[in-house]
Amino acid sequence: MNYLHAYHAGNFADVVKHVTMVAIITYLQRKETPFRIIDMHAGSGRYSLTGREARATGEAEAGINRLFEDGNPLKPVSLSPDLDQLLQPYLSVISRLNPGTALDVFPGSPLLARHLLRPTDRLTACELRDTEFARLEKLFAGDRQVLTRHIDSWTGLKGLVPPDLKRGLIVMDPPYEQPHEFERALDAISTAVRRFPMGIYMLWYPIKARYLADRWAKSMAKRKPLLGVETILRAELYVRPPDNADQLNGTGLHIINPPYTLQRTLEDSLPVLQRVLQQAAPTQRFHKTLVELL
Repeated sequence: MNYLHAYHAGNFADVVKHVTMVAIITYLQRKETPFRIIDMHAGSGRYSLTGREARATGEAEAGINRLFEDGNPLKPVSLSPDLDQLLQPYLSVISRLNPGTALDVFPGSPLLARHLLRPTDRLTACELRDTEFARLEKLFAGDRQVLTRHIDSWTGLKGLVPPDLKRGLIVMDPPYEQPHEFERALDAISTAVRRFPMGIYMLWYPIKARYLADRWAKSMAKRKPLLGVETILRAELYVRPPDNADQLNGTGLHIINPPYTLQRTLEDSLPVLQRVLQQAAPTQRFHKTLVELL
């Protein structure tokens, strides 16, 4: 993918990734013990949905906008009692960032995470691109709970784990611009898990063709014995049949050491969310969500 996130901010993949991340953070906050979130591909952290890049693709219209009535950030839609409860922290952050009746400011994962932190929790936000990092650094300037790092995430992850706090969530949202990016991610994760085996690792991946998602799942499953972890969760949502390699048809997550409640949460929530985010014609039949243990 040729991936500068400003073009894709607020799309359906962002929604699924953010909702899952919020579910994990909410779970971690059940205990008083503080934790650190490490965002390995933070981008600039904040995006304008009315800016040139977002308007060029219009992807937010079929993503985050569908979770609000007529795109009004003060009017979240009601989908189901369980999903409404799951979405509430996420949509509340977006509403606070957009006090008017038009949706413009969209939080990337680091800004979303920052709004959800308790005073004792911490965030490390990493970004490689110079321009994106400059915006990220400015966004969190003077914030004592946030540490920004201008690094290559795959080579730099080893130096960030184990974190100073005993618990942690590592969020990985690479651009997949380079060949073998998924394999690089697996190598970095393998090294990190040896150093921080109790961490929660969330790796996002785009899905164009389903066979590639299946291939990546097999690669992750083969690594499981070497990682020495008990649970790896695969979660996917499709908005179109995954048979066109020229467009993003689905979004996936591999979650290592997921909270024990997360599988059931996603099994219940993703089908409801998929019906809201679906872009295919209602008559098209395809496997729309997948939640399984590897």
